[in-house]
Amino acid sequence: MKFIGKILIGLLVLIVVGAGVGWFVLKRPDIPYETLEARYATPTSHYVDLPDGVHAHYRDDGPADAPVVVLVHGFGDSFLSWQGWIDVLSKDFRVITVDVPGHGLTRAPDDYAPTAEGQVAFIDAFAAALGLPPFAIAGNSMGGSIAWRTALTHPERVRALVLLDAGGFANENQAPPPLAFQLLGTPARQMGVGAFGDAPAYQGFAAEHIAQQSAGHRRLREPLGRRAARAGSSPHPDDDLGRGRCVRGGVSIHGG
Repeated sequence: MKFIGKILIGLLVLIVVGAGVGWFVLKRPDIPYETLEARYATPTSHYVDLPDGVHAHYRDDGPADAPVVVLVHGFGDSFLSWQGWIDVLSKDFRVITVDVPGHGLTRAPDDYAPTAEGQVAFIDAFAAALGLPPFAIAGNSMGGSIAWRTALTHPERVRALVLLDAGGFANENQAPPPLAFQLLGTPARQMGVGAFGDAPAYQGFAAEHIAQQSAGHRRLREPLGRRAARAGSSPHPDDDLGRGRCVRGGVSIHGG
């Protein structure tokens, strides 16, 4: 019994020490936007200010007079996830990769609340600010949901739609979301993302070499990125938007 007691005490000490170290790591200061921009911006990076105060970052590659393709990244990612596509498509198309608010190098006001409707409004305002002609839009995961919602809400802007493992709409027969996303949408998040207010909740869980693969990963060391993480688990209020409707000129790709 004494041996078992020593083991339990040792485990308790490890848990307390681990919690202390985790708290210290998570309380590190946010990474300034200027640092992120210096590290991740590319020669074709541009910025545009939108009416709602969003300072949007995007890449603009390929011939300026070619047909336009807009690429929208997935949750927790950024424009960097499309590099392979840019290399191929920019030979024949004007390829625009944009960072959604809460991700990458796009800045937004402190009171900005990421929502499904807000994401679509962002794409619409972004396209208007750049004066884009009707374009093909491709999206992965969350970006796929943004893409098809944009096509249905603003069909005059979209000439073609490409979905890659895209987020869909609620279905009573679908499997529950992954546990991590369920936790983000419950009071349990107070033990994680929500517990530290403006603290860099993600940094303690990602090795430096992994985090460097995406500015979006590092953006969770910024308050808006963490609010986007929490909002990412919330049901979309317009989940019936796509029921019984279709988009002409669409391609859906699942898996890879």
